[in-house]
Amino acid sequence: VYVGAASARGAHTEPALGGDLVAMAAPVARWVWGVKTAAEIPVVVARAFKVALTPPMGPVVIAVPNDLMDDICDVEVFAPSLVRTDVGPSPQTVQDVVELVRSAHRPALLIGDGVGGAEGGRAVTRLADLIGAPIYSSYVTKAVLPDCHELDAGELPLFDAAGARARLADNDLVVAIGAVVTRSVFPVTGPPLGDVD
Repeated sequence: VYVGAASARGAHTEPALGGDLVAMAAPVARWVWGVKTAAEIPVVVARAFKVALTPPMGPVVIAVPNDLMDDICDVEVFAPSLVRTDVGPSPQTVQDVVELVRSAHRPALLIGDGVGGAEGGRAVTRLADLIGAPIYSSYVTKAVLPDCHELDAGELPLFDAAGARARLADNDLVVAIGAVVTRSVFPVTGPPLGDVD
């Protein structure tokens, strides 16, 4: 959403249709930017397309003061580079994971928002049923499991890395799928579950 905002040069006069557009749009957009100079418009527009088209896709808002739309911009314009999200693991990586799962005695699955975005709930549920693994949810996970699934182990404690690691301590393998584990589950360096051979 490209919004023409009230002129920056007269913002202190609180003109009609003025206001903090960035603050108004922030709760409903993936990314919001209030342009301050004409020179940043090409870069901001390119970034807006990149953010909007990268999963989880969603609206972005650029607020451009009317007086900047008439300013001269001599910045070179580049097409936005888009983030590829459809890249899969190599066959060797898949085989390595299969061997790890086969050799585990008490595996667990840790799912994140990436599973919901990729519509992977059915695949995760099938995998859990096949290997008998509890399914833990990580930070802000979309609901992807069937209601009352017997292997649903619930959400790991939010902002409590030690508590999350304690919940997973009985498992000899944790397979993270669509989850960012270094942010909220294992933010410490070294073996996450203690000494590992």
